[in-house]
Amino acid sequence: MSGVKVSPLEFVMEMEARQKLLSSIYNSMTRIEGLKKKLLEIMSEIPEGPWRRSPKIAEINSWVREPLNVHASSAMNSRELRKIENSLRNAEKMAEDMLKTVVDLKFKVINENRLMARLKSIDAEFKGAGDLLGKWKSSDSDKFMEKMGDVLDAVKRGDFTVAENRVASLENELKGLIQEAESMSKEAELMAELERIDAEFKGAGDLLGKWKSSDSDKFMEKMGDVLDAVKRGDLGVAENRVAGLEDELKGLIEEAEKLESSDRMRRHVLSSVKEVAKRMGWKEVSEAYLEDDKDPASPLIYELKSYSAGKMRFSLTMDKIEVDSPFSGEDGACYEQFDSFSEKLAEYGIKTKFEGEGRVHRKPILKEKKARNLPKNQVRRI
Repeated sequence: MSGVKVSPLEFVMEMEARQKLLSSIYNSMTRIEGLKKKLLEIMSEIPEGPWRRSPKIAEINSWVREPLNVHASSAMNSRELRKIENSLRNAEKMAEDMLKTVVDLKFKVINENRLMARLKSIDAEFKGAGDLLGKWKSSDSDKFMEKMGDVLDAVKRGDFTVAENRVASLENELKGLIQEAESMSKEAELMAELERIDAEFKGAGDLLGKWKSSDSDKFMEKMGDVLDAVKRGDLGVAENRVAGLEDELKGLIEEAEKLESSDRMRRHVLSSVKEVAKRMGWKEVSEAYLEDDKDPASPLIYELKSYSAGKMRFSLTMDKIEVDSPFSGEDGACYEQFDSFSEKLAEYGIKTKFEGEGRVHRKPILKEKKARNLPKNQVRRI
């Protein structure tokens, strides 16, 4: 049979090819639109800053907002549809690359901002401790600033892993530097306090050595213990003990000053007793002396002799006078003598009233001519 022949098989294959291509085209268009939405979403999450305004982001943003303008239909042959399909596949691949770019950029900016925030915090803490570090850790502070600059360069280069590790190291290093500087400052402060206490102690050395010798030795031992604590670095213990040393030294000096003042008054009383005794015709047996020559607070002993009654022993403590007297107390003659003694002492600003131990103060009584009592020792106290 003559004429043109048409193969039904070829027609079916063309139609199937067109349908497959159209399906592929529509799927690509759907994926591209989805990628565009994702690109817009991620770009909106990129923090404000230079990166968000970069030419690359501007280019991606422009492409995302352009319509696809794809027109495909079953009226087109498979060759035309395949051309559109290839174009869409290229567009889809480009969109995927763009998505990777913006995701990388997003995390780069986030990491950069996070690391910069940590560096800013470190810098603020460093500057806040600037005077302290400059005084006690000057050389280390300069090296620390150099390391800060190196980390900043790593962040700007995008070497975030390196920068992350170094930032953590910087945080720990700065913490250590500040702690060391604070310890050195506290140590210097405590040493200055100890020097001041030592100077005050030495300034009162003669006074304390005289009246508080044993306590002074113990105080010096405590000073040594505190100094050892400072050298060991036990600054908290040392700080607490320094306050105690100050109070203790103050108390020791006050006690010694009171004893010194009382002793001056006692010496004044002794001087007055000497003057009155001289006026009353009593003779000095020996110079006054301490009952215990190793204890300046022990009674001050002064011995006198009366022509009529013999030796008298005056014992002056810090607050009273005790007299071992040979005068008889039976007829009141003794009290008459000591009343006269008190009256004369009053002229020197010293008020006394001598009383016998366990005996009533009686006035003298008249006796027959030439009548006498044997002398008896009596102790008189004021």
